[in-house]
Amino acid sequence: MYPRKEKPSVESKRYFSPTPDDLRALVFDYLCYGSYTKTARAFMRDSLVQRTDIDEDESMDVDDGATESPIDLASEDRLRLAQLRKEIKIQILSGKVDEAITLLNTYFPAVLAQEHPAHPISSASPDTFAYIAPRSIDPTHLLLDLRILGFIEAARTVSLPYHPPGSSTLLTPSPSHTFPKPPKSSYARDDSEPSEQQQLLLHKAQKLYSDAGCLPKPEDRALYLKELGNVSALLAYTVPEESTLAAYLDQARREEMADQIEGAILYHTGELAVSKIELGVRYTSVMWDWLNNDSVSLPPLAKRPPGVQRFLSCLPFNNKSNEPSASTTVDHTSSGKKSPEKDGELRVPPFDLTDFLDAKLR
Repeated sequence: MYPRKEKPSVESKRYFSPTPDDLRALVFDYLCYGSYTKTARAFMRDSLVQRTDIDEDESMDVDDGATESPIDLASEDRLRLAQLRKEIKIQILSGKVDEAITLLNTYFPAVLAQEHPAHPISSASPDTFAYIAPRSIDPTHLLLDLRILGFIEAARTVSLPYHPPGSSTLLTPSPSHTFPKPPKSSYARDDSEPSEQQQLLLHKAQKLYSDAGCLPKPEDRALYLKELGNVSALLAYTVPEESTLAAYLDQARREEMADQIEGAILYHTGELAVSKIELGVRYTSVMWDWLNNDSVSLPPLAKRPPGVQRFLSCLPFNNKSNEPSASTTVDHTSSGKKSPEKDGELRVPPFDLTDFLDAKLR
């Protein structure tokens, strides 16, 4: 027995039959989250709906007051913030931690400001879906994490350049961030005097231990002190890149920090941590997997909304027909549960995004 069919709301109709402007906004949202600002501007300019004027000449559907750009002020602000996020991310991925901190304090002060509570600035309604960030967005944690990464970059003896996508130049930290290449021996000699740079690192490590010891929560203090115990061991090597601690100097460490900071920026600016397209794919995958594992039967074709009919026609089914056989019946046991699948009955198929996209393109 299927639920009573209710009259679809105007909002639900838009989900099944999106307008060109809806799809345009969805793509623009994805480009903003990826910080593809140049592509987003070109897309907004080239995807304007063409209309025909009285003389049957095509012209862009733009307000008469627009002169240079068809992007409204809200979209322009999103692009500006996306570009700033991109610049901060590039600084972190390049190992330039101090520069990243400066940009954060200038353009997104709430991310690292100790006096600000960790809550988003959002005008979204209470019914808006709240996406929980997978990593800490507490300003104290973020600042300490950045300083730990800065210590790692200062301990680096082998340059690790970063090549930003779409750029022909390699970005490397300035010479002040790294040591000159030491002798080949990996271990520091016990009889050697600490160099000026090593003394600077020792001072940085002491400051990090002091900051970690001031964390209010005991579990946070224990976690960071353990991490600092591992990171400070880099001082025992003259070439830490050749030691067992080489993983701390890998590009993956920078990437993890960049993702954490980007998530915090999105959180404090009232944005979701993922694009609407990605969120929709995650939701759809989970729901269809649940329906498929639970062997839920699809409703008759006549009771499916038009948008769902088109969607299902693109997916591989577990029988030859998109419509269950008219002779198919569902038996019930004494416990009220459905009997195993009958011949001709259509169950919800597994959802595979790649298969779906391939089918839509055919």
